[in-house]
Amino acid sequence: MNFILSIVFLYIVYQASFFFFSILLNVRAAHYFLGYNPKLFSFRIKGVQFSVGIYIPVIGLGRIYTVVDGKKHRMQYPWEFFDRSRIVRLIVTYGGTLALLITGLLIFIGVYYAEKDIFISKVEMNRHGIYPSAKAREWGFQSGDQILYINGKDFERYENLFTPAILIDTSTYFTVLRNGQELIIKPPVITKYLEPKPDPFITINAPFEINKVMSGSPAASAGIIPGDRILKVNDRPVVCLAEVRELLREDDDGKVVLEIQRTTGTQINILSVQVLLDAERKAGFTSHELADRTTKTTTLGEAVQKGSSSAFQFITINIRALFKITSGKLESSKKLGSPIGIMSLSELSFWNTSGMCALWYTVWNFLPLPKSAFWELTTLGYEVLTRKRYVYSWFANTISWSWLPLILLMALQLISDLTRLFDL
Repeated sequence: MNFILSIVFLYIVYQASFFFFSILLNVRAAHYFLGYNPKLFSFRIKGVQFSVGIYIPVIGLGRIYTVVDGKKHRMQYPWEFFDRSRIVRLIVTYGGTLALLITGLLIFIGVYYAEKDIFISKVEMNRHGIYPSAKAREWGFQSGDQILYINGKDFERYENLFTPAILIDTSTYFTVLRNGQELIIKPPVITKYLEPKPDPFITINAPFEINKVMSGSPAASAGIIPGDRILKVNDRPVVCLAEVRELLREDDDGKVVLEIQRTTGTQINILSVQVLLDAERKAGFTSHELADRTTKTTTLGEAVQKGSSSAFQFITINIRALFKITSGKLESSKKLGSPIGIMSLSELSFWNTSGMCALWYTVWNFLPLPKSAFWELTTLGYEVLTRKRYVYSWFANTISWSWLPLILLMALQLISDLTRLFDL
């Protein structure tokens, strides 16, 4: 739902800004009709009349027409106002995109300022040591390692291990302290080995407790409740959640015996429960590490600095990720720093989703993709190079053909998925 609301919100921002620049710079028609018949109401802004019907503010459905002599016609693009200068038409063309960029930037800053900064510090992470995934163990990490530096630089928090820049960079390396000795571990491109819903390649080797049990899940059927702590899986002692998940995935028959520590008031009980796992070898609960969190309040100045840095890093990572996809260096099914992000949009708030999508659509409008302002930019470039006017029929054909690269990319991805599925 947050994603849909964000799309609607950003579409309104885009169109409102487009009309703002159109009216301000006089690159506009005298009368517009927004939506589908019947007309519900009208209003005027600076001599421009807007008639509004059943308007659906979503890309592809938000119809806008030019009205001439009472009849609706397709809306003219800014590049078609040949009596205006090219620079003015360029500003109007990218007016909505500029608004998306500013909106995304302000949201990033606002989120940093409004939300408390709660994180697991590097010191707290290293107090427990790390627990590597099976793939991370292949790269050389071991349980109990302490991570000192990322790419030779100090870092503040556990979450710094999972920034998009770290996950997709071919030169990423970690300085690790093991048994009093410093080691360098250089994994391949980490994102290439992550599944669509991955566990982190490294977790904290800290105890954990269950904070939610899904209704109707195997854990619920076994009588597990929030606050329980898992001590053993099939008589094997465990510490962290990642270790438990690995043992559940490796189980042969889908039946596991968990040793549970349950605290009731001042009484601590040790229970043994049998859990019948689901088809994916999951028990159906969520948890959190019993590690100390650091809480910081963010000043407005810090929010501006952090929000701006994160926003522009987000844009940079998206461009790099797209380049890696198109060059075949990264599979498009993997998690990237895109609006989909490293985590699912369904897990984000409205403002986080809106900020990420606003910046993604900013990038989109500079790429040769469907519904992108890039194609309007090419018409102005054609004028500059040839001193001739671009023809609308060419433009319409170009828009139609712009779907081809996207369809080809999706087809290639489908073939890749089928190849992996059938081990071809």
